[in-house]
Amino acid sequence: MPFLQCLEGESPPDIGSSTQNEIVTVTGVGKIVAKLEAEGEGLSIFVRHEVERSTPFGDKFIMVKYMVHPSWCGEQFIMFLKCGQSGIFIGGLVGWDRYNEAMVVELNSATIHGHGN
Repeated sequence: MPFLQCLEGESPPDIGSSTQNEIVTVTGVGKIVAKLEAEGEGLSIFVRHEVERSTPFGDKFIMVKYMVHPSWCGEQFIMFLKCGQSGIFIGGLVGWDRYNEAMVVELNSATIHGHGN
């Protein structure tokens, strides 16, 4: 079973737009390696996803930066998140963070295990 999986789906069409955007859903099992809070921007968690085989570039893991919005999940969930915890993460692909060499995903759902550091 792959540890990181991407599925494509269609988003609702924009009013007045003749094209439809595609939402790429990212699902993966991984471990939280960093947690960064930015005032007014919510929380970013960096999750390391191991891959069964190396990527075409030879990588053994993929780093994903999940954007967590407190209004979606609540302050208690954010306080619960700690480095070292593992879980299943699901969200919509937003883009690429060149500085951190990570996929950027808006977190929609997560199931977290363990107590972390």
